[in-house]
Amino acid sequence: MRRNVKNSNALNLQDLRLGVNAILALSNYSGPKKFDKLNLAGNQISDYGMHAIKNLLPNLSFLNLASNMISGDGLELILEDLIKNTTLKSLDLGVMEGSIRKNSLGIQGAICISALLIWNKSLEMLSLNDNDLGSDGGECLGIALAQNDTIKTLKVAENDLKSEGAIPIIKSSKKLEVLNLSKNFMKSDVGKPIAKLLKCTNSLKKLYVDFNELMIPGAKWIAKGLKQNSTLEVLNIKGNIIGDEGCVLLA
Repeated sequence: MRRNVKNSNALNLQDLRLGVNAILALSNYSGPKKFDKLNLAGNQISDYGMHAIKNLLPNLSFLNLASNMISGDGLELILEDLIKNTTLKSLDLGVMEGSIRKNSLGIQGAICISALLIWNKSLEMLSLNDNDLGSDGGECLGIALAQNDTIKTLKVAENDLKSEGAIPIIKSSKKLEVLNLSKNFMKSDVGKPIAKLLKCTNSLKKLYVDFNELMIPGAKWIAKGLKQNSTLEVLNIKGNIIGDEGCVLLA
């Protein structure tokens, strides 16, 4: 088995149309596994290939499973192994830009991720973009995130969270460095909890709330929060119809 770059500790198998048989072969490879970063994004692993992922988890620090047609059922198959894992720092279960394939964890996947957030003590980056989590899934994640001390980056864009699912996540994000809530149909009522987050956090550096429906009332709250924040470096609020008045408030 060859790695993509000589002397690299990363194995990049992205977009190779790998299915269950290929993942099984990789899983059963008996030679020395000299990689700790594995990119399997954009393949066809599906739920049927998730059993094989179990054997690949030990010693990995980075795992990308984006756009692989994985559902909550598939994630549940490796949940116990993920919870026990002490080396994995980055897990991507989201979607690749432009991919015709995606994952769809749904509420069952959200429940699994919540257990992972509560019990795993090593994971630092989690991407769940475009996974059909919905408002209920967002509430689950928010409750679990409040009990987590290690996650630094959380990406939950395009999950139809709405305000009801986004607010619990926002309220539990004080320890995050990066939070992505783009394209979630959030209304202006998320403005107040965002303001409280900006006031209380000592960690948040990047906040993405683009392409929602915050409008001018939401922008007013965020502006208030920014006045009491000293850590934020990036705020993406485009596509929120805040107009000239909102821009002046945030300037």
